[in-house]
Amino acid sequence: NLKSIILVSFILVCLVISFPALGAVRKDVMQKTVANLRLPIDNRIAALKNQGDAGFEALKQLAFDPQQALQVRWRALTMLPRANASKAEAPIEQAAQSSEWFMRNAALVAMPQMNRKFAMKWSEKLLDDPALVVRTAAVQTLLDIRAIEKKDVLFEKLYSAQNFHGGQSLWVRKHTAQALMQMA
Repeated sequence: NLKSIILVSFILVCLVISFPALGAVRKDVMQKTVANLRLPIDNRIAALKNQGDAGFEALKQLAFDPQQALQVRWRALTMLPRANASKAEAPIEQAAQSSEWFMRNAALVAMPQMNRKFAMKWSEKLLDDPALVVRTAAVQTLLDIRAIEKKDVLFEKLYSAQNFHGGQSLWVRKHTAQALMQMA
């Protein structure tokens, strides 16, 4: 019985040494991921894909870490589908519901790299976002994925009171009109 306790204790110590924080990404992987986020886009994509699952997990942690700079969080989130599109849906959906406008914006920027139905669903929802930049990104995402079936929704949003301020047209209307013309 004492041998069993010693063996179990030894295994637990080995696990703690091997995995300092179960579920956390190793510090060297995080540092490499942050460095890769600074690369030009093509190099960034290749480097992040080469990091595999560890790189994907690092991107996820960086994207949702409020201690990180906005630019790091935004780039990490937008790279998730490029690193692993099949695993990116849950964190992108989480970001699309964030209270932070830049996370919702980054989620939309990432969506053209993902499942088209998923991108259409969230783009349509975010056409009503309180942040003008997010509404504009939603229009752009619908255009990027050629969501012709959402033309009626875009036409409706063209005349939405939310897209006017003091009787003046906001820039999202110009983007919406251009999207409608390109989808025609």
